[in-house]
Amino acid sequence: MEDRLRRVREVPQALRAQRRRSLCSAQVVAVPGRVDANLNTAIKDGYQSVIDLLSESPEAVTSALLIGRTYKDMGDLKLAKKAYDKLLKTHPKHYVAVLARLDLADVAAKEKDDVRRAALLRELTYDVERKGAAPPIA
Repeated sequence: MEDRLRRVREVPQALRAQRRRSLCSAQVVAVPGRVDANLNTAIKDGYQSVIDLLSESPEAVTSALLIGRTYKDMGDLKLAKKAYDKLLKTHPKHYVAVLARLDLADVAAKEKDDVRRAALLRELTYDVERKGAAPPIA
């Protein structure tokens, strides 16, 4: 009962977080190599708040991917790799993990790390479990 009341109290916060994520997604345009305050705000106030408040929702998994992509688009490959690795640890079999692996392969190519890129592409080709058609991306 107490858990249920806690969840009911969190609904307004969750809705605000989802709205912030939607606004951030619509407004984020990254210029490679340029750190923009709006992009950092999108990560911290938008995507991360969705993960914190709606941790079990599909939006949280998508937000985790978008954190990595935003860092990658900003040119911060170290933080992008960290975000993608965290996503792969928490949701290794989710469809979004496939997208994270593809993005990591792209990062490896930018860093000229052919060994890591080949390992990721091998993993995507042979190790990722396939179960029918993929769901649409949120």
